[in-house]
Amino acid sequence: MEQARFWLNCYQFRVFSFQEVLDWRFLVLGGFLLVSFVNCT
Repeated sequence: MEQARFWLNCYQFRVFSFQEVLDWRFLVLGGFLLVSFVNCT
């Protein structure tokens, strides 16, 4: 049971980290598109 719990915690941590990376990438991409839009107008 301890090993299964460890693997579950590790999996949850990896999913959380993956979501953080996605949020960071979308934030950077959104900021880049906003700057490009402002520069075009």
